[in-house]
Amino acid sequence: MDAILYATCHPTRNIIAGGTRRAIDLIQPLSPQLMDTLLVQAGAGFKLQKTSEPKSEDAPDNLFEPISGFDRVEGDFSKQSRANNYSTWLETHPTAKWGAIAVTVLGAFGLALLAV
Repeated sequence: MDAILYATCHPTRNIIAGGTRRAIDLIQPLSPQLMDTLLVQAGAGFKLQKTSEPKSEDAPDNLFEPISGFDRVEGDFSKQSRANNYSTWLETHPTAKWGAIAVTVLGAFGLALLAV
């Protein structure tokens, strides 16, 4: 939810929310077929969003109108998600993100100089 709020207040072309989405974004250009296999053909993308619990016949639905009391962000899988995601936090704090990148690059450069 923080990533959505950030994107509305700071117009940006792309924002990646979540570590899993970042991994998908890195693997997709390298092997689109692998991602298709994992997410579509193997069904991992759909299996992770479903439950084996049947829905009762008298359960409310929102086909014709919104369901009162169900206007919330959290859902059945909220307990499985992580509220604090460092990847999303860095996306929504660009100064910290670029600072972390700079520290990493300078640290690697310093280690390379020490190795010589």
